[in-house]
Amino acid sequence: MEEGLKNAVKEVHLAAQYLATAAKSFTVSKEDDSHTNLGFNTVEGSLETWPLDDQGLKLKFEYKAFSLSLGSDDKDLMSFALDGQSHEMVVDWLGKAATGLGMAESYDYDLHYSLPYEGLTADFKHEKPSERHLGELLRLRNIAHTAMENLVAEHMLETNIRIWPHHFDSGGYVVIPEGVVSGIGFGMAVPDTLIDDFYLYCSGYHGHQGLDTSSFKPLSMGKWLNEGFKGATLPLSAVGAEMARSFFEETINAYISL
Repeated sequence: MEEGLKNAVKEVHLAAQYLATAAKSFTVSKEDDSHTNLGFNTVEGSLETWPLDDQGLKLKFEYKAFSLSLGSDDKDLMSFALDGQSHEMVVDWLGKAATGLGMAESYDYDLHYSLPYEGLTADFKHEKPSERHLGELLRLRNIAHTAMENLVAEHMLETNIRIWPHHFDSGGYVVIPEGVVSGIGFGMAVPDTLIDDFYLYCSGYHGHQGLDTSSFKPLSMGKWLNEGFKGATLPLSAVGAEMARSFFEETINAYISL
């Protein structure tokens, strides 16, 4: 993957941490950390927190504007362009905005996990991603979420499709009450040490143990892995929403049929 797009992934990933820490500051903590995970709004092209108060207030990251905004589903109250801002400036804006909106708690940028970068904070003074790179990140996230949300709706699967701010993957997890497979995780990952590209994945589990895939039939798209990560992967660069959905259908069915 080209270096410019990798840098864009980094900058957006770091921007998403303001959403995660806002959720940590203002929502009820959950043992599985799900209070800090994020939604993706395919209509607005934005990442967004769970509601931060009883009025439905959310903090959003707007891809195209490269900005943060505070508001509800139908009304933005205030926004803050990230271009040219330091981490300290963003934190200051969020703290003052929370106070101005009458939030009961104060905003605290407090990460409880490490990120795969040299620093834990962003500096947008010199590293704003290009419009082309932001558009590509938005396009790929849109393809994956559209495929997964359609799949969940059609098959009435009991899972939310959410973005986990630690690894920045989008995905869901379906619990299987009986049989060899106890759960199936599926989603989209950003480039990492496994694949140097955005990629779709699906993996079946028995308890916390990934299931062996060495005897699985070859896939129409993508491939099964069995060393380290046990599951299926498909690079997303040349895949559309329908192909992505077919990948999830085929791999999930492979696990369900065990």
